[in-house]
Amino acid sequence: MKIQLYLPDFKSIVKNTSVIEGNYNHNVLFYETPERIIFYKPLGNFLYCTEINKEKFPKDKIDELKSLFNAFEVPAEIIPKPIAVFSGEMRY
Repeated sequence: MKIQLYLPDFKSIVKNTSVIEGNYNHNVLFYETPERIIFYKPLGNFLYCTEINKEKFPKDKIDELKSLFNAFEVPAEIIPKPIAVFSGEMRY
């Protein structure tokens, strides 16, 4: 499940999960175009992300965030597939 967050909330998730060990904690990733940058934090079955409009955000601050998150670039935008599709009649 992909969860979009505001930048301060995303920073908090990254900061609070950086000390967690285990197979469900992964590095921060980013995907960048000339207009925007998206940071991703996979954690368990969730994909937390935040999107920044580069035209409204100073370049040096974006570089700071990449460094702060120790982020790795990915070659394509991450679009998760649906977990489940429900169809049919609900029964009680």
